[in-house]
Amino acid sequence: MKRIVIVGATSGIGLETARLCIRAGWRVGAAGRRQEALDALRAEAPAQVEVEALDVNHDDAPEHLARLIERLGGMETRKVDVRVVAATSRNLEQMVKDGLFRRDLYYRLNVFPVSMPPLRERQGDIPLLVENFLEKYGHKIGKRGLRVAPEAEALLLAHSWPGNIRELENVIERAVILTTDGLIRPDLLPPAMQAPCALCSLRGTLPDALEQLERQLITEALQEYRGNMGHAAQALGISERVMGLRMRKFGLGYKAFRRGAP
Repeated sequence: MKRIVIVGATSGIGLETARLCIRAGWRVGAAGRRQEALDALRAEAPAQVEVEALDVNHDDAPEHLARLIERLGGMETRKVDVRVVAATSRNLEQMVKDGLFRRDLYYRLNVFPVSMPPLRERQGDIPLLVENFLEKYGHKIGKRGLRVAPEAEALLLAHSWPGNIRELENVIERAVILTTDGLIRPDLLPPAMQAPCALCSLRGTLPDALEQLERQLITEALQEYRGNMGHAAQALGISERVMGLRMRKFGLGYKAFRRGAP
């Protein structure tokens, strides 16, 4: 079986400092303890460190797929039989144009590129990923029958996901921890996700939509202040009397929010 070298990011330490650390037996980032067969390479390293990665991708050895490397901190040239897999979230082509990444290293690594679009461009994958994470963390925490409310699903689909799948996984884990009845509602999602899509669930005529929005705002205020009508009314900029009238209109009782249930 061929060995795999994962080429990742670096903390940007100086080359000479890294050599001294390796010789002393210290770990440097993902790279090596003494006597490791192969230290991790660093594709997104400062220019002086990138030079170290060039030799491993240069096929001067007669054997098939053999590569020549010099270990970080070592003086001996070694012959290794590896596959090089490089991954990055950066636009290396633009970085080459800007002089921020070595052109020769880029073209030696860019043999068989595989592009993975960000999650925001794969909206159809979100429900499948959510289902997977619900099962994963439901099993881990001991909660069964987890499901996502339509309003919460609309927020998940509308989010831009700058953190990609890791961000989605964290959001679902948080919601699984918070839910008490197995239903993932919008209020269990991070506040930053709720603001951009506050009107996602509104339907019908303008009067109907305004009524839905009013009920939603009152409900969220009561949830935030655990049924304290005075504080909720103050947060909404209305009097406590008006708050009481609106709650009766929508059939809301403050005691239910004090128990933590909507």
